[in-house]
Amino acid sequence: MRRLIGLLVVLAALWCSWWFLVSYGLRQAVVAGIGVEEARGWTVETGPITAKGFPVSHRLRIDGIALLRDNTLIQTDWVALNSPALWPGDQTLRLPPEVNVRMGKAAFVVGVEDPLAHLRFSPALSLPLAEARTATGPWTVTENGTEIFSGGAIDLSVTDAGAPARYNVVLDLPGFTPGSALRQMMRAPDELPPSLEIAHARGEFLFDRPLDRHALGGPPVQPREIVVESADLRWGTLGLSVQGALQMDAIGVPEGALTIDVRNWRQLLNMVRDAGTVPPNLLNAVEKALGVMAMLGGGGGKLTLQLNFKDGIMALGPLPLGPAPLIRL
Repeated sequence: MRRLIGLLVVLAALWCSWWFLVSYGLRQAVVAGIGVEEARGWTVETGPITAKGFPVSHRLRIDGIALLRDNTLIQTDWVALNSPALWPGDQTLRLPPEVNVRMGKAAFVVGVEDPLAHLRFSPALSLPLAEARTATGPWTVTENGTEIFSGGAIDLSVTDAGAPARYNVVLDLPGFTPGSALRQMMRAPDELPPSLEIAHARGEFLFDRPLDRHALGGPPVQPREIVVESADLRWGTLGLSVQGALQMDAIGVPEGALTIDVRNWRQLLNMVRDAGTVPPNLLNAVEKALGVMAMLGGGGGKLTLQLNFKDGIMALGPLPLGPAPLIRL
């Protein structure tokens, strides 16, 4: 009996030591992450960082977070990380139902019902990311009180593709709905339904190094290849599909091509004309050029374009558009 009691005491002491060691490690990881963001130019302010959950879980909460850089401010009341005590590599990230974002004079509020993300790390010393998935309810984005976008859910997954630093990415936005102000700005006709039938993307990302605990320090990871297996938007009679692949060099200059299929492109062009954002002469020239491309592709209401990136230049088919944008995080 004494041996059993002694064994239980030893096990309890080991468990307590493990719990407090992991709790301390999680807290230090958060502090280190804040330091990295400050080194990247962000000013980070937080309230208290508290750890609870003993003895069966770890519940880390950071209150009053504000990130400021240049004219961008991101604020949220709290962020919480929950994980089982036995394995801290299975994390659940929770956020409050509202996050405030200010960019210059524009003030946005991102409202999400039950926002959370599940983060699963592989059991290795570097803690490589195995899977990250979001699970949310309905969401809205408002600017100065006016709804810009909304949707039924945000479904995003990032999973290890089985090769070093390569990840499968899937994004689905069911019920994606442009707000009335945006519809007015786009001159969207009344016959278009309130919501998009499809807003979905699937592909692969290759980064310059794996997403693991080492990625918290030093410069941010950078994409080296983006493979767009499919990216589809479907809104009534309008449709847009993208496929292709881009490779990026060390500074983010892309090389490759994207194939873009546009359904009912003339209606899209009429919406641009009604919005008055493009000079009529230029718009007429664009319409003629697109009409020729559509005829070469077989006519009808479908238009297939190829967006090429080569030697730092972006071109639509053979027509140069100017310097290619850098693709960096």
